[in-house]
Amino acid sequence: MKIQNNIAALTALGELKKNDKSLSKQGKKLSTGQKIVGAGDGASEYSISEKMRLNIRALDQATTNVRTGKNMLMLASKAIDEQVSLMQQVAVRTMQASDDTYTDKDRTTLNKEISQLLDQTDDIATQTTYNGIHLLDQVRSTQHTVPWFNADAPFHENPKPTIALTVLNNSAGAYTPVQERYLDITPGSLYDISSAVVGTDYTYVPDIGTAVWNKTTGSLDSVAFTYTNNVGLIFNKSKGSIVATSSSTNIASVSFTKAYTSVPGVGTSVACVDPSTGVARLGTIKTEPGTGLTKFAFVDSDTSISDIDFSTLFQTTTNPPAGLDGVGFTLRCDECDQYVAIEFDAKTTTSHLYVGERSTKDPKPMCYIIGVGDVKTPKDLEQAVFDGIVSAGAMNPEYSGSTGSLSGLSRSSDGTAHIAAKHHIDLNYYASTGKFTISKHNWPTYEVSPTMTLMNGVIGAMDTDTVSLKTPEQLLKIQSSNKGSQDTAVIVPNTTLSILFPGANDGWGIEPEDGDYPTTYSSDYSNCQSEAERRQKWREEEWKYPARFVEFDKDHTVDTREKASAFLGNVHQAIKYLLYSNTTLGSEANRMDYTASNLVNTTENLTASDSTIRDADMAKEMMNYTKSNILAQSAQAMLAQANQNSSGVLGLLQ
Repeated sequence: MKIQNNIAALTALGELKKNDKSLSKQGKKLSTGQKIVGAGDGASEYSISEKMRLNIRALDQATTNVRTGKNMLMLASKAIDEQVSLMQQVAVRTMQASDDTYTDKDRTTLNKEISQLLDQTDDIATQTTYNGIHLLDQVRSTQHTVPWFNADAPFHENPKPTIALTVLNNSAGAYTPVQERYLDITPGSLYDISSAVVGTDYTYVPDIGTAVWNKTTGSLDSVAFTYTNNVGLIFNKSKGSIVATSSSTNIASVSFTKAYTSVPGVGTSVACVDPSTGVARLGTIKTEPGTGLTKFAFVDSDTSISDIDFSTLFQTTTNPPAGLDGVGFTLRCDECDQYVAIEFDAKTTTSHLYVGERSTKDPKPMCYIIGVGDVKTPKDLEQAVFDGIVSAGAMNPEYSGSTGSLSGLSRSSDGTAHIAAKHHIDLNYYASTGKFTISKHNWPTYEVSPTMTLMNGVIGAMDTDTVSLKTPEQLLKIQSSNKGSQDTAVIVPNTTLSILFPGANDGWGIEPEDGDYPTTYSSDYSNCQSEAERRQKWREEEWKYPARFVEFDKDHTVDTREKASAFLGNVHQAIKYLLYSNTTLGSEANRMDYTASNLVNTTENLTASDSTIRDADMAKEMMNYTKSNILAQSAQAMLAQANQNSSGVLGLLQ
């Protein structure tokens, strides 16, 4: 028996401490409901659980962010809904102004209403905000490589032996193109020739240029028409040459007494007055080749026409289409020294018209870059040149003179592609012979038409600048994840008047690039004759931005029927852009719903995983607590018993 070291008591005490410690842990688990309360309860489990809890808190906030972001997008979408409604009203008013049952005074009234509707459209764009953030009037700057035409670069010939277009000789009379011009007509500009009242010596209306004796001035003169006070004809020898005659014929005056109230049938001989110039011509109502439009046609003695041939150019080129790259020809006016360069680009099938804006020459030189990337035969080259001029010219009617109604080359019918507004240079195709001409005329100046030189190469050269252009949108980031680099970018469009009716000098980068066009087209494009037509149709109907730059004055959009008709097309382009913009916002709002749903699912699963690691199984912990409690009490009893054993030593000492 020992009293210095009560081993039994020490053993019982040790067990008691263990049981007390276990009982304390079980009590903490039962009181908190967690089996991992701190790092001491399981370092690795604690670390994993804390990371999960951090993710859960972040995902909860991300869910809130996404739902708030959707509210912002829906606010912008509702604002654009109002803009669409306003632009639809603008379209209706513009259609009214496009009708000849309304007078110019009526159009002035319509102009005022349209101006107010446009102002309100712009106000919505500039005043729509969310938490102080402007939504519909912001832009972002993007770097673009912009091609431009250096009109002052020296002439460079085609690589030898590649030639330019061959000018054919018509002396054999096998092919003589009709030197006719076509003029847009309105009923009020047409006069019945048979009703003209003529002078004493004439019983019919003489042709322009006929030598006559002007009784008013007492001198030899020539016939020229001028529209004055609704009717009239004067004689003026300052315009063009006088034809020498052996005898002069007196003429006092000629006037038209009957104006057509509707356009007469094709084939009717009439006199037509151009309202913009007041000048009239004698001619015939005809259908213009290439357009199918009914117009006034007249023989234009001031037109110079050259027959041209593409086949020789193609035959001297090796390895088409690559061998055509950089090859071209230039048409130069020998009077004003304006030139139009036409250069081939084998790297693309898209064509563009560039104007030498930085040149000091007036008028500005021009350059067509014709995409010939799919050219394999001479006919392919003819098609590419014709269609390229049509499509590129439609984008720049101010310089090309394009009416916007021309179509690509169809071998079954005649066609015209407007090359340059100055002198009205055209590329013409005649289906009956399969031949091409380039015509140049000076209507309506009556000046003697100067010659046009065809050059074997290109004047000027293409260059590039890297510039900052505006994109009509802003990118906003919705923090939709638990990492800084994992956000959701949404595009909020700009819907101000500046982009609805974009000007050429507004700095917008909205031109489609080759990669923007589809590689295959739907059956809706089956009537398009060429890639150029398909691209033009796609740009007008499906391209997200307006298809063309416009001259826009909101206070004078429908001053005349012609202006109203042109503006109506611009309004439809603006509505197309608004609908595309709102579709984008709606899609992004739907995306926010899916994002929020996914965040909720992720949060639920992370919470379940954290619960598996951290939460206590209360039944199990209660069982363990009961066991620890009993063991603690048992250890206490054993400790008391061990202490009693030591007290037996006193009996020996007595």
